[in-house]
Amino acid sequence: MISRYFGKANTVLLYDWINIEYILEMVPPEYPSFLPINIASRELLHPKLNLLADGVSEHTFAGLYLFRQTYDYHWSLLPDGKLILAGQAHGQSFTMFPEGLPADAKFLRAILKEYDYIRGASGRIILENRDAIEKAGGAILEDRDNFDYLYDKSEMAELPGKKFHKKRNLIHNFERSYPEHHTEIFTANHIPAALSILELWRQQAINDGDYVAAREAIELFEELDLHGLVTSINGKPKAFALGENLPASQSCIIHVEKGDHEAKGIYQYIFREFARQLPQDIKIINREQDVGDPGLRQAKETYRPIDFTRKYQIWPADSASIPDKLQQLTFEELVP
Repeated sequence: MISRYFGKANTVLLYDWINIEYILEMVPPEYPSFLPINIASRELLHPKLNLLADGVSEHTFAGLYLFRQTYDYHWSLLPDGKLILAGQAHGQSFTMFPEGLPADAKFLRAILKEYDYIRGASGRIILENRDAIEKAGGAILEDRDNFDYLYDKSEMAELPGKKFHKKRNLIHNFERSYPEHHTEIFTANHIPAALSILELWRQQAINDGDYVAAREAIELFEELDLHGLVTSINGKPKAFALGENLPASQSCIIHVEKGDHEAKGIYQYIFREFARQLPQDIKIINREQDVGDPGLRQAKETYRPIDFTRKYQIWPADSASIPDKLQQLTFEELVP
């Protein structure tokens, strides 16, 4: 709370800063002005993002909010009302255009001068704006480390055939080893249990990883419209998963999966159960990217993804800062 004085009578008006922030957030910034992503942003941003059909995991409000500090996310609206996001990664500045790139080559060229690069662009969005990108002097680079892994929901719910034999065995062994296991739909009553699982995971992990984002996902799961499961063994919480449905792409993104590594098979078990409780209209499970981690890549590939949400970056063709690991592509090589 803070006191503000107005007029000769020195009338004291008290304002709750949270409410002030919320009210101010209702006035959308116009580019080149930006506002930081906060929970109040959801009312304006979620309806726009929820309509996107590309299924890019970063282009959901939960994905942006939970990693707003990691990437210093800010947002604004272009003159045509489309969303522009700005951030930082590895000391380089970037923008994202979830609703589509600007068709104006002059404006796009200015963006590529002001920021190091554009990230998170789908093949479809790039191909739709080929002319502007070419005139702006942009180079297309494949961002393999940030491809989202896509899985068939029905397959993940049943794990059929020889290719999932090891997964089924892990689950069967888990069920036999822990006959008192119990799984429930995640509700507000499960927040303390999920936090205890997260702390256990943190103790077992090599580093904190996405600990901060996972904690916020738990505490704000209702505000972020997340849903999930909690698994207990002998009454003690041992694993949880939280995801977000994206109706436009008929997919569900799993944002957080945490469990007790000493309970062998619990990760495979809760993932299968998560897939089984998804509604019929959800066809695809998106387990996000591997961020270039070899162990994580191997783990995600063992579930035999049916496809990827491919993402590309756009850099100035003459930039000396393009990372060596990024592969430059021609427009003909892009996958929509």
